[in-house]
Amino acid sequence: MFEAEVLHLSKDASTGVELLNRALARGDFGRDDMDACWFGISTVLGALGNISKIFFPSDKGSRHKRRGRQLRKAFKVADDSPLQNRALRNAIEHLDERIDDWFHDSVTRHLGDRCIGRIEAFPMSASEMLRHYDPTTNIVSIVSRIEERHQPTWLFPWPSVLPSA
Repeated sequence: MFEAEVLHLSKDASTGVELLNRALARGDFGRDDMDACWFGISTVLGALGNISKIFFPSDKGSRHKRRGRQLRKAFKVADDSPLQNRALRNAIEHLDERIDDWFHDSVTRHLGDRCIGRIEAFPMSASEMLRHYDPTTNIVSIVSRIEERHQPTWLFPWPSVLPSA
């Protein structure tokens, strides 16, 4: 059952990357392309986060940990795989908390969202961007926490992170 789920989620992640790459290839970043980029990013992060939970269960119970070890061995996923890190997926998953923090701490109350491009190209500081993606570096940033900017190296090159049966 877990094997089938990993394969389904891997396909979802691949579809998200394809969507992101198609939108980036068009390069004009109109509303439709921006939506497609962020849908692709969200799809990839959600699918990889769920794969991560299968291979690296957060529950400390021995049964779950044993299952994770067995599946990592079967799929040849290293114990130090980038799949283990769910920080970026968690930041997006708990975006409501980031918005609360930003609203509480912001002086300017200016907030850009779903920005795509080099960070220097925007007329605001990084702490004023709810979500930002730089396709030249593959860095995804989530509001106000520059110290938590994530470079998901496991997103690219693709599909090197996906487990193989």
